[in-house]
Amino acid sequence: MHAWIVGATGLVGKSLLEALLAEPRVERVTAIVRRPLERADPKLDVLTADFDDLEGALSGKAASAGFCCLGTTIKKAGSQDAFRRVDHAFPLASDEPARPREPESSWW
Repeated sequence: MHAWIVGATGLVGKSLLEALLAEPRVERVTAIVRRPLERADPKLDVLTADFDDLEGALSGKAASAGFCCLGTTIKKAGSQDAFRRVDHAFPLASDEPARPREPESSWW
């Protein structure tokens, strides 16, 4: 299985990253991050991306499972708009390219 994590540098993302790297059924993990990741592992690929263009950064990439570990507080974000970007817009942008595609059925 190939999993990717959007937001692997935060509290939840770091914990999930460690769990996925320790899981024998996971062959590869791609961490999509805004800033460098201070973690190395043979199973780990790191993609530093501009989260304002997550769809572009993830275009053409696929994974068996996708995890979004983004989140902030209004105080830390600085405004309602910034909070909404992190907690709503970025997760939506990461969802579409991460969604596994079913092969087209030819039974009809």
